[in-house]
Amino acid sequence: MTKYLFAFIFSISSLLSFSQKKPTSIDLYNLGVSYLGKNEFRAADSLFTLALESGAEFRDTYFNRALARKKLGNTCGFCVDMISAAELGDKEANAAFWKYCPQLDSIFTCQKNIRVAIKDTQATIISFHSKSNIKEVSVLQH
Repeated sequence: MTKYLFAFIFSISSLLSFSQKKPTSIDLYNLGVSYLGKNEFRAADSLFTLALESGAEFRDTYFNRALARKKLGNTCGFCVDMISAAELGDKEANAAFWKYCPQLDSIFTCQKNIRVAIKDTQATIISFHSKSNIKEVSVLQH
């Protein structure tokens, strides 16, 4: 475990020191894909999270972080990320969500400010952005 943590920290510090600039969200995403391919799921999850926080809110970023989270046993995080990817038009994420996540007539929350309610063939996602004080409601159909 320590070996992997060292490799992760070394990769990030190398990226920062060699480039002389802050890594872009795409740099972080690509590094996350690399770690996902090496089955280093914790590092991949962290890098995809950093990429999302840096503005790479793309369906592939959510989808790949969902895969890493599933491997880490974070089923709820997996489901929320699959919803996010599906909302951005990823058909594979939509299918994965409906196959692995829902319990009909249920409500779950595992991420701050996000609640998912599932009824029949519809999942309603309620997000509250505390910085902007905006509540977003979206619906995902099966």
